[in-house]
Amino acid sequence: MDNLLQAFQLSDTLKELDKTQLQFLIDRGEVISFKKGDFLFEKDKPADYLIYVISGRFRIYLIQNNQKREVATLEPGNITGVLPYSRMTHASGYAQALEPSTILQLHKEHFREMSVDYHPLAEALVHHMATRIRDFTKMRMQDEKLMSLGKLSAGLAHELNNPASAMVRSSEALSKHLKLLPDGFKRVMKSNLDPDVVDEVNDWLFELLKEESKQLSLMDRNKKEDELIDYLEDLQLENAFELAEELVEYGIEIEKVKELKEKIGNGDFETVLTWVANNINTERMVEEINTSAQRIAELIGSIKEYSHMDRSKDRQGVDVNHGIQSTLTMLKHKIKKSNIQVEAELSETLPQVTGFPGELNQVWTNLIDNAIDAMSENGGTLSLKTEWCEPLVAIEIGDTGSGIPEEIQGQIFDPFFTTKEVGKGTGLGLDIVSRIISQHRASIDLNSKPGKTTFRILLPATEEI
Repeated sequence: MDNLLQAFQLSDTLKELDKTQLQFLIDRGEVISFKKGDFLFEKDKPADYLIYVISGRFRIYLIQNNQKREVATLEPGNITGVLPYSRMTHASGYAQALEPSTILQLHKEHFREMSVDYHPLAEALVHHMATRIRDFTKMRMQDEKLMSLGKLSAGLAHELNNPASAMVRSSEALSKHLKLLPDGFKRVMKSNLDPDVVDEVNDWLFELLKEESKQLSLMDRNKKEDELIDYLEDLQLENAFELAEELVEYGIEIEKVKELKEKIGNGDFETVLTWVANNINTERMVEEINTSAQRIAELIGSIKEYSHMDRSKDRQGVDVNHGIQSTLTMLKHKIKKSNIQVEAELSETLPQVTGFPGELNQVWTNLIDNAIDAMSENGGTLSLKTEWCEPLVAIEIGDTGSGIPEEIQGQIFDPFFTTKEVGKGTGLGLDIVSRIISQHRASIDLNSKPGKTTFRILLPATEEI
């Protein structure tokens, strides 16, 4: 008994209780030993006992996506299992001994007696349960944030990879191309063009470069290439095929080439046309690098807009439309991957709302991400709408998924409630949405039926919240 009383001193929950309270645990409890590898409890098995770890250690873990995920370690002085007034009925994970261990367990059938005759002990355990719930909720909220961050980072990595790869390809090609230009320049310098003709060709080329390159369909491109190849081969140009391919890729058609031919004549036409093609090719690769760089800059801008990492953390004016657009950018890869169409009707006269931009972006992220998940199997349409309903800003986020069954619609904002498979959701996404909406003194309503689910949010505009 003295050994057990000494063991209870390791617990912040029990160490302040008098011996009478602790004696109840000793008299009603049962001491059990475990070998390394033994299970203290297993998922979905009945949770009937309060458990106090006397010695040894246990690893608590969950199975997510067929992998073990350790969430805690039980050590001497730790309390786990079912507690007075707890609604736990079954274990939600596994606890396995990491070494030879000993515990004291108390069956829940003794809780009533404890509550009546040993109130200080029951009160201490209830306080412990409140702390456990708070810690568990914090952990699950962190899980929710990490899952959202994982989804966003995966999509963002894909979005950044495309322009970054294009920049690398174009810069490598440009480097090789520039090494060939001196030879072409030598041939041009050796030509016998009249200075006035040189000026005309130079003006012709600069006018050409000012024009936007034309985007042609594959069929049109092949047709125009064939026409130009035939024309250049009739002129007995050796590299007719390569020249035609480069010129048409930039959108230069046969009429423009004929126009250049008229300015130069036959003598130096191939040399000049090759020089023109080289310049156009250089311009095209520089344009590709510039376009890719702009895309990366836009993505980084969207990240900054989404996270508001360079702004105050205090309440401020928030542009709802910008927040939604930034969220769409973050989720663009997932939207494309799920074959989802986006229909956005964002009011251009929408006033700002007062709030926390980062937290409101969490709302848009959770609702849009859930809508995508609801349509991920068969595709569908994601609808977004904002409008000014004075004195409120209205935001609607809808999907054409299977809908939310009427019998569970009242539970969707409850903590830990989820219809997703284990490992794909924590049940906190909509709980977080509800908390943030409440924090902004706003409201959220759900209207759902098969083929059409809409969340409607009403936020106060620019007034004190």
